[in-house]
Amino acid sequence: MRNWITTLIFAAGLLGVATQLSARPGFGGAPMDPLDRIERMAEHLDLTAEQEQQITDLVKAAQIDNAVDRERLHQIRNDLRALSESFDDVAAQTLADELGQISGRLAYSLVSTMAAARAVFTAEQLQQIEEFRARHEEFREQFGSRHRGMFHGD
Repeated sequence: MRNWITTLIFAAGLLGVATQLSARPGFGGAPMDPLDRIERMAEHLDLTAEQEQQITDLVKAAQIDNAVDRERLHQIRNDLRALSESFDDVAAQTLADELGQISGRLAYSLVSTMAAARAVFTAEQLQQIEEFRARHEEFREQFGSRHRGMFHGD
């Protein structure tokens, strides 16, 4: 049971950290700080101090690299909402195209950061992660999820 809980908390933490890299500001409640997630993950996976620092460095670097894109993404969403009042086909298409480009860069950053983080874990830690993912997928199949997306096979 402890192993299952540890894996659940780790995977949720890692996915939460990755999600924070491309999170929609102001969407839902206040998101948990990615660095707090790393700290929790470190406790539950028994990460060494070096592993924790490596993952922290990866997340901080991605946050810095993605800051301009995330801010622009937020502005584009606001601009698109405003267009619903006075629709301009060309402006909407231009914004939508830019949104796609930014989303693509953020998706790449998310995947590359997750891959780099995976390289930090031991084989046992990776096994715990995979076991969690399998259980999480079973849960989603049984109960559904409103959080489906490109990283969940949908």
